[in-house]
Amino acid sequence: MWVKEGDIIHTSWGYNMVLHDFYRIEKITDKTCTVQLMKKETVAGDSMMPFVRPTDQPETMHSFGDPQRVKIRTNDRGKHYLWIRNCQLAYLEPWDQNRDYQENHLD
Repeated sequence: MWVKEGDIIHTSWGYNMVLHDFYRIEKITDKTCTVQLMKKETVAGDSMMPFVRPTDQPETMHSFGDPQRVKIRTNDRGKHYLWIRNCQLAYLEPWDQNRDYQENHLD
C-alpha cells in the first residue's frame, strides 16, 4: 500500500488564494480511506503569506473536523487520490516532512 494508517497526506486548494490542509489516515481499505483533518501551525511568514505545516492534533473547530470516509479513486496515470470535497483532491502519498507549505491569503 502506498500510505498506511497514521500517515499524513496534503492537499492544496483555492481559487484566488492558496490554502493547504493536512489529513491523517485513520483507516484504509482497498476501496476507501477514512481521514481526519489536522490542525496546522504557522512556522514562518506573516498572516497574509504564512508557511504552514501540520500539527499532531485533529482539527475540532472546523466544519469538516469529523473523520470522513472517502472513496479511493485512480486517475488516468494510475495515481491514487481522494476527492475530499469539491475543491480538494489529495494524492495518497505521505506529505514531505522536510517542506513548509506557503499559503496565500491575498484575495
